[in-house]
Amino acid sequence: MRRALPVVAGLLLLLVAVPAAAQTECGLSIEFHRDFGYAAGSEIQGAFSLTADGPENLVQVDYYLDDQLLGSATEPPFKISFSTGDHALGLHTFIAVGTTQEGGEIRSASRTVEFVSAEQGWQVAGKIGLPILGLVLIISLLGTVGPMLLGRKAKFRLGEYGAAGGAVCSRCGMPFSRHLMAPHMVFGKLERCPHCGKLSIVAAASASALRQAEARWEADSHQGELKPEGEGDRLREQIDESRYES
Repeated sequence: MRRALPVVAGLLLLLVAVPAAAQTECGLSIEFHRDFGYAAGSEIQGAFSLTADGPENLVQVDYYLDDQLLGSATEPPFKISFSTGDHALGLHTFIAVGTTQEGGEIRSASRTVEFVSAEQGWQVAGKIGLPILGLVLIISLLGTVGPMLLGRKAKFRLGEYGAAGGAVCSRCGMPFSRHLMAPHMVFGKLERCPHCGKLSIVAAASASALRQAEARWEADSHQGELKPEGEGDRLREQIDESRYES
């Protein structure tokens, strides 16, 4: 789950992308940057920034929205900010006019986008993101809940904890291995202790904490309070029980 959240975020950024830069043969280009909000294709909503890229002798860039001056910048990357909420919904055209040190003027290609409402933007984003998040959550939960529903318990071997590391149960104080596919719940993984059955969120324990828990396990095992069961133990137990069967 820990690695799943960045993957989901990456998919959303690919599906909900900021409009591409508008370029011209003269070398002046403008680019949209989403600061906060929604962008998909030519539809945008929220807070955005504009930057420009041009020749080395570029000293100023004026940005126009529907032929009205939106803002000016005099230092690279020639950035200005705007909010779609300050303007009417619908189609709008952007263009940048650059000024060089020699007083020359260069213009970018125009870029037409549509300002949409916040409600419309979040509805589209939700339709894209919620199915992906739901799929990731289902896959993660199956890794832990599936074995629980089937009545399977993870095998525990003292000192072997796997790639996800070991944890110490807060109820019985015994060490156990964390599952690699167990869902990550911000502060740790959702796990069930194989010793006492407690379901809790556990972080990876330190080496010293694991050693202390292992010492408790060995001490309790020698006292007969804990009895690690292997294949041989189970066979002997079945043979002993069969003696009393008629």
